[in-house]
Parts: sequence; C-alpha cells; structure tokens
Amino acid sequence: MSRVVRVVVVVLMIVLVASATLAQGTTEGSVTSSPPTITPTPGTEPLAAPPTQRAVQPTSCVLGLLRLIRPTMAQTLVSALNLTDEQKAKVVNLLTKAEEDAVPKVEAQRKAAQEFAIAVGKESTTQAEMMAAAEKAMKAEAELLNDKIRTLYALKAMLTDEQNTKLAAKLMSLSVPWLPRQMQLSMPRATGAAPPPVTTTTPTTPTDGNK
Repeated sequence: MSRVVRVVVVVLMIVLVASATLAQGTTEGSVTSSPPTITPTPGTEPLAAPPTQRAVQPTSCVLGLLRLIRPTMAQTLVSALNLTDEQKAKVVNLLTKAEEDAVPKVEAQRKAAQEFAIAVGKESTTQAEMMAAAEKAMKAEAELLNDKIRTLYALKAMLTDEQNTKLAAKLMSLSVPWLPRQMQLSMPRATGAAPPPVTTTTPTTPTDGNK
C-alpha cells in the first residue's frame, strides 16, 4: 500500500514540474518575442514630398474690364451715373451701334480662338504654326479691345465731370481681380464691410466681344 502511495506522489510531482516549466516558457515567449525587422528593398523607399511652391499664373485678358460698355449694361450706367433722359438716349444709341459694328470682329475673334485651340491639340502642328495661330487670336482680341476703348471715350464725352468720376469708380470696382494686392486691400469700402476679395486664381474673361 505504501508503495502505491509513493508512486502516486512521484507522478503528481512530475505533473507539477511539467506544468510549471510549460507556464514559464509561455510567459517568456510573450515578453521577449518581437515582430521581425523588415528591411526595404533598395529603390523602393517612399519618395520625399516635393517642396510647396506657389503657382505663377498670368492675368487673363483685360477685355472683361470693359464689360460695362455694351447695350445690356445701359440701365446699370443710368442708375450708377444718374443720367438724364437726353443722356440716356445718347448712351443707348452709342452702345447699340458699337455692338452692331462689332459683330464681324466678334466672329473673327471666335474663329481665331477656335483655330488656336485646334492647333494646340493637333500633334502635327509645328511651333511656327502654333505661334502664328496665337498671334492671330491675340490680334483679333486686341481689335475688339480697341473698339471698346473708343466707345468708352465717346461715352465719357457725353458725361459731366461728376458723372465721369462715378464712371471711373464703377470701372475700378469691376477691376478688382486685375489689381495688385495692396490696391485691392486699400480700396474704399462701406463701413463695416469686409475687405474686397483678393483673387488667387485667374479671373474668368469672356471669349467674345459682347462681354
């Protein structure tokens, strides 16, 4: 009987020792284990972000600056300049005739702009051909601008000094996107009004002479 007891005791001791050894191994593995180090393959490292640069963009065509000089803006001019009935009739006639005379030049400008766009997108276009198309488009636009300027000065001749001052202020207010930043911020504004917006993108300019 005592022999049986001794055998049982020995078996229990073996089981306890084995359990303790297994537990210690598990604990050590959880503490000392770490994920393997991955070394990137040469040439696959992520590229560094390029330095931030401010985009340099030219100002769009100034044709839009004279968008007041058209028949559809006659009522705006009447209100802004406080025109008399006689002045109103003369201004409407002036702007209407100028618009009618500009029709063929507007068509020529549109065609030249389209030809330049086609030249840009055509693979076989040579540098000389593209430059010639650009020059043609710019010349057509310049002719429209010159006509607008002539009409503007014909309009100014119909106004009093006070009305011309108001007209200049109105034109200046429409010129904000083209003005230097300091001039934009220094422009007079109503009390409590926010500063005039400083545009950071190229302003939209109409492609025809009716704008």
